[in-house]
Amino acid sequence: MRIKVRNGFLLTLVMLLLANPAWALQSDNKKPMHIASDSVSFNRKTGVGVYTGNVKVVQGTTHLRCDKLITKSGTDNHLREVVATGKRAHYWSEPGPGKPLLNAWAQTIKYFAVNKHVVLIGDALVTQDKNQFSGPKIQYDVSKQLVIAPRSKQGRSHIVLLPQELQGADSQSASTASKKDAS
Repeated sequence: MRIKVRNGFLLTLVMLLLANPAWALQSDNKKPMHIASDSVSFNRKTGVGVYTGNVKVVQGTTHLRCDKLITKSGTDNHLREVVATGKRAHYWSEPGPGKPLLNAWAQTIKYFAVNKHVVLIGDALVTQDKNQFSGPKIQYDVSKQLVIAPRSKQGRSHIVLLPQELQGADSQSASTASKKDAS
């Protein structure tokens, strides 16, 4: 089933950081959003949309793949909350011309539009080029540009930041070595 969504659902970010122009092309949120899924249920009275089965969202250079997507809108038809779940939900976007893609994976990706807050839960990973941030849970405050990885019994958080001169170079061995050192 193909659904063409325009202004009513700002699912642009459908989570991860689209509300922040640093994470996606600014022009993406002015483009139509296309959602494809095996089935869809949308209750206009409650503003809840449920998309299940091989869900694919595309808006400009922004993409989301998940098994299930739930959107919640207010009476004003503005997006309030988005929850993407699956074996591993995957979000990716082009943050700017010539910049490496931003990728984010987690078992659950939540976006709260009112306070512009993103939460990645379960095997969370965010990468851009060779830089990466991983942990059981990653929270991102879009307005403050603040990343938080709270203490968790499920494991430790890791971050790999490469020097500028290594960003474009083949530095996979440096990334792997840094990750081992951080353990």
